Amino acid sequence: TSPPPELPPPPPPATESALFPETEAGGDAPLFSDSPLVEEPKKVAPTPQTSSKKPEVATVDVSDPPKYDPNNPRDGTVIDSYNFILNNLLEMNRLWIRIQHLPGDKTKETKRRRERERNDLRILVGSNLNRLSQLEGVTAHMYGSKILPRILEEVASCRDPLAQAYLMDCIIQVFPDEFHLETLEVFLGVCPKLREKVNVRTILNNMMERLLHYYQEEKLVNDEEDTNDVKFMMALHSFDMFEECVQRVYEARGLNIPPKDVIRLQGCLLKYALKIAPHNSDLIRRCISVCARALGTLQEQKKASMMGHGIVLGGGTKKSMELDMETIATTALEDMLSVPLDSMGLQVLDMPDFGALLAFLPWENRRKVAVSMVKSMIGGGDAKKVKDVTELEQLFTILAPLLRDEGMAAPAMYDANDHAGQGGSLISRTANLMGTLGITPSAMDHDELFGGSNNIGGMMPNPQNFGGDVEKLVQFREEQTMVAKLVHVLNHEDTDVVYQMLTVARKHIQSGGSTRFTITLPPVVFAALSLLRRVQASEFPEPIVVTKEKKEAKKEESKDVDGSEAESKEGEEEKTECESENEAAAKKESQEKDGEATSTSAGEDGTTEKSNPTTEGDSEQKEDEKQRDSAKEVEEVDGCSKPSQPLADEEPTQLFPKFTKSVNCRKILVFLQKSIAILAPANPELAFKLYLEIAMATDQIASSTITHFPNSSPEFTSIAYDFLTQAFLVYEDEISESHAQIRAITSIVGVLLSCQTFDRTDYEALITKTAQYSAKLLKKPDQCRMVCLCSRLFYVVRKDDANDANAYRNPQRVLECLQRGLKIADACSMSSSSNVQLFVEILDYYVYYYGIGNPAITDKFVSGLIALINEHFDSIGSSTATIAETRAHYGQILDQIKKKKMEEGSKERFGLIVC
Repeated sequence: TSPPPELPPPPPPATESALFPETEAGGDAPLFSDSPLVEEPKKVAPTPQTSSKKPEVATVDVSDPPKYDPNNPRDGTVIDSYNFILNNLLEMNRLWIRIQHLPGDKTKETKRRRERERNDLRILVGSNLNRLSQLEGVTAHMYGSKILPRILEEVASCRDPLAQAYLMDCIIQVFPDEFHLETLEVFLGVCPKLREKVNVRTILNNMMERLLHYYQEEKLVNDEEDTNDVKFMMALHSFDMFEECVQRVYEARGLNIPPKDVIRLQGCLLKYALKIAPHNSDLIRRCISVCARALGTLQEQKKASMMGHGIVLGGGTKKSMELDMETIATTALEDMLSVPLDSMGLQVLDMPDFGALLAFLPWENRRKVAVSMVKSMIGGGDAKKVKDVTELEQLFTILAPLLRDEGMAAPAMYDANDHAGQGGSLISRTANLMGTLGITPSAMDHDELFGGSNNIGGMMPNPQNFGGDVEKLVQFREEQTMVAKLVHVLNHEDTDVVYQMLTVARKHIQSGGSTRFTITLPPVVFAALSLLRRVQASEFPEPIVVTKEKKEAKKEESKDVDGSEAESKEGEEEKTECESENEAAAKKESQEKDGEATSTSAGEDGTTEKSNPTTEGDSEQKEDEKQRDSAKEVEEVDGCSKPSQPLADEEPTQLFPKFTKSVNCRKILVFLQKSIAILAPANPELAFKLYLEIAMATDQIASSTITHFPNSSPEFTSIAYDFLTQAFLVYEDEISESHAQIRAITSIVGVLLSCQTFDRTDYEALITKTAQYSAKLLKKPDQCRMVCLCSRLFYVVRKDDANDANAYRNPQRVLECLQRGLKIADACSMSSSSNVQLFVEILDYYVYYYGIGNPAITDKFVSGLIALINEHFDSIGSSTATIAETRAHYGQILDQIKKKKMEEGSKERFGLIVC
């Protein structure tokens, strides 16, 4: 057989192009080579001007672009350049998208690998847009009419999420801000056409950042004041376009749009609105309203869809009807609601959709929004203070997660007709006090406070349990401390409004249970005490004294004014002067007649000379009759009242401003009593201290009333006595710890020393009870110290008047207290030598009483006690730190005695003491 014929030689390699060209360094060239962009534009680019003459600017008709002639490569324009780049962009984008759809394995790993390859190659696609932005001669009109529409058409038609997101971001980043301002509406028009996987929020946020940068940069560069609000109107118009775009995105995606996208889109709009117009509440209101309506629509659509499929036949659970709020959605909504609080403060309460939007948040996220609200109010100054009770009710609705646990019912709305509020009733032992304050027994139902429907806090099965989590406990205390600070921000010019605010605050605070109101209720009590002093200044004011000299001075001023008017008319004719004097005299005469008529009408109206406190029942009727009788002899002067006919012209006249408020001191005391009755079961020691504070404030009211209204009833003195009685009852029933008892007795002594209006019988009953408490303490040294301290109650000496005849003084009782202390100290010294300190402390009391002239304390007692202390010190062996401190204290007392012996006023008396 013959061999097979030889095959022809292979053709020579092509020199013009290759399927896989090699680079100069070796290896295959990349799939997307941009080398044509280096050579081809030279054929279509505009011919550069080499002449030294100034080139003439040619006008290019964009509507009818010239065609490119291949025979004349030097007649290209900028239109040819951007047409070529656009064609290259479209082709490269299509090739880039095809990589995702290449045949082969369809596993997830392959898809992820191709996604990574596409991410690596996207810079080549975006470089076309970068070159477009660098072309010289491209105007904003040319960009908006020819370039951008073609790019956006390709973006909308490619239907690839990665390509759409990347190209939209490239458009925002590479083209100038001026182009975006001119074409913003065209750009935003394609956003609703993007795939659902494309993050429209990121695209809009990037565009907003570019525009904000442009507005700020223009303001800094030009440094001109926008007098005509041109830039501001442009910014507002851009907001309208963004808002319309977001609404069209909602409509395009319908039920498929998740709640997180709705919230984040509106949050993006809200931040943009706060940057372009921080004080424009209308824009913020629109964002909140649109978001609430969109989420409400999604929720209604979900309900309708479930009903249509028969899922909720017979009614579904509340959980099945709610929106599926992811963690991202709740966090975004929480941030969105917290953003306007810093700029608007309480103005958000005027938005009805703010509360509706807040209802979509879980309880824990609502708590964080409430914390932001409280912080903005505490540090917001007067601009963010609560204005009225309605606004306060809305505020506490937002702060509900801080005031009570989830699932607990909210308290009823405040009734303006009930000034006493719905704070609950009192325990049985407060019956006497409430009867004094005019509260009927029907208002003191025991079950209403601790087991009734009005006390939500009592329905809690157990106190708040943090499970040993220290961080949660610290966070809880910080939150309740902020609520307590909020109470002190509640202020108003009208004391009646402040009273209503405090009533609303107590109602909401009480509903949270004892764990909370032990922290938040005391500020309400102290705020009410501050209000009590304000009302006291209005109800029982200092009188305005008008003397005869002041009246004559006013008359002289009026004469000077008339004289100056007469002198100003000098130079006129004599007839004119006489006529002016006659007119002035007639005017003065008419004023006197008007004054007489005013005084007569004031007496008929029945204004009172002073505002006496009233009591319930017969006493109130008697006071009204007295006021009506005295009103007949009173006239009104500048809103004040005075006697119409004083006894003598030389005596000064006292004027008392009229009290016109509906909330008086007695109503505030009722409020305080109810508040402490709520607090007492949870924190007895704190309630005890507050009872003492209120008793002291009430005694001050009584003292002021007696000073300026000598004929007033001793109502406030009785109320102060009953408050002290309640404090004693709390001490007996609730306070059993030794250190707490010592603190309580010390507080009682201080309060009783400050009270000045008790009669002798009541005061003796109180101080005797206090001395008995001190004698029943558990530890003997405590008994000794407290008994000696109670001796101060039996010999009252005030700094303002040491010779006050009304001060209670019983020298014999003082001696009995000190002798009882010596007996207890002697018993204690037998067990421990360190108890010699008790003798030194008792010596201090003896020297004090001897110095102020107590007749029961003589020099023999002082000298004998000094000798006893010296004997004890001589018998002490080793010295300890306590003994050293006692010796130092004893030495100071002896030095004081020696100093008194040297002084002129006391050397004769202290010279009798042997030390």
